[in-house]
Amino acid sequence: MQADVDLAVDLFLRGYAPEPNSANR
Repeated sequence: MQADVDLAVDLFLRGYAPEPNSANR
C-alpha cells in the first residue's frame, strides 16, 4: 500500500524534523 508507506514516512519526517521547511508540503 503506497498510501500507508507515504503516511509512515510523513509521520517519521514530522517526528524526526518538525521544522516547517522540512515538513512543508
